[in-house]
Amino acid sequence: MIRGVAEESSRSARIEFSEDGGLDRRLRGQRLWQRGGLAPVGLPPGPGDAVLATADGSAPLWIASRRQGQPREEVAAGPDELAPGESLRDQLHAGRFLGLLPLVHFLRRVDGAAGWTSPGLRAAIVFDDPNLRGMSYGYLRFRELVEHAAVHGYHVVMAAIPLDYGFVDRAAVRLFDEHRHQVSLALHGNNHEAFELLRVGSEVQALALVAQSLRRAARFESRTGLEVSRVICAPHEACAAAVLRAALRLGLEAVCLETPLQRRPGIPLLSSPLTGWEPAQLVETGIPILPRYPLAYPFDDVVLRAFLDQPMIVFGHHQDVAGGLGRLEELAGRINRLGKVSWGSLAELARSSFLQRREGRTLLVRIHGRCVRVPIPEGTDRIIVEVPPLDSEPLAGDIVAGGARAAVQATPGEAARACFEGPFRAVETIAWQPPSPVSPAAVPPPPWRAWPIIRRVMTEVRDRSAPFLRA
Repeated sequence: MIRGVAEESSRSARIEFSEDGGLDRRLRGQRLWQRGGLAPVGLPPGPGDAVLATADGSAPLWIASRRQGQPREEVAAGPDELAPGESLRDQLHAGRFLGLLPLVHFLRRVDGAAGWTSPGLRAAIVFDDPNLRGMSYGYLRFRELVEHAAVHGYHVVMAAIPLDYGFVDRAAVRLFDEHRHQVSLALHGNNHEAFELLRVGSEVQALALVAQSLRRAARFESRTGLEVSRVICAPHEACAAAVLRAALRLGLEAVCLETPLQRRPGIPLLSSPLTGWEPAQLVETGIPILPRYPLAYPFDDVVLRAFLDQPMIVFGHHQDVAGGLGRLEELAGRINRLGKVSWGSLAELARSSFLQRREGRTLLVRIHGRCVRVPIPEGTDRIIVEVPPLDSEPLAGDIVAGGARAAVQATPGEAARACFEGPFRAVETIAWQPPSPVSPAAVPPPPWRAWPIIRRVMTEVRDRSAPFLRA
């Protein structure tokens, strides 16, 4: 029930959530800012009512009660009508959430065990650009970082530029190998030229660029024994549609981008009201996009991502820890207080992007990743795999699960399904495979150019000298 006790205003209010047991654990005790739009003036709670949220510590905004045996909730604001091109996620982000969040919370409560369940809280902290040419990179001192991560319970991903994979420091490799629970690697473009994943002019060029990135990673793995997540963090948060198609065909598991996706250069227009709502967003040929969020931004949206069962991927650069690792300690502490968190590599987060629901001896799995690892409950005789509706072009491919393969056709606005019969292992890998996969080894490299090397030398010298210049 929405009570009309709010006034239009441009002022901000601090929304304080209670510790009430009826409130989602991820929201309990949180303080989030609602910026403008509404100035709540409060709801009068009745006898036995539970106040779930207040404005500025006093005016009740959200009240829960049970009247005549039925759950009832009252809120001081409601969601707005969606504007053209707007999605629901646009009304549930830092600074604008009060109108929609209570409604989602209530629907989940009513739906109960019949709804889809997620793998739980998942998180990673990503640093773009560092390489393993030494035991530090700019303000990042690797030994100090992994020891700090072990003490404070978080995982760091180094999104390294594949151009840098040619030379490594053995001590740095040993450190990363001995602390796999605290640190891992992912791809950061290929050469890291300005907007390199956006400036691709054709699918042939996209295939050449992504394939070279993967070959460099494979050679690095062969020499060092370390693993590189097959997830590419797009430089400058921009990625052309041709690169998305090439990424799926070449075996990448996901692309990692700052959201909202509607504002990312090169990403096709996503028109669904549920854009950005799921654990990962399938776009174009079915490549998942993992959402990430700048380290320098307020913590508010991290809480809302946790509430939406999305991975909490926070990213930054070495300059963000110029004053020490206190910001990481604070961030990890706040994330860990949300509940039991699985920290891990971007590959692990991509492989846990699914929802599941049990119906008797049948397990329904809705995949939001191209390769997910699903724990199978005992007594499961059948798995039905669902690919959620896409926002773009029709997509054909195969789903592989339980040692079997099924061809499916996903069309815009319609989910594709495939059914698999048991027996099943305790954990099954379910993969989405495109109809025309390409081996990176079979793709000719792009023409050699000196500029990427020159540019990278200059930027690396700048980054590595930053602590000394500041001193």
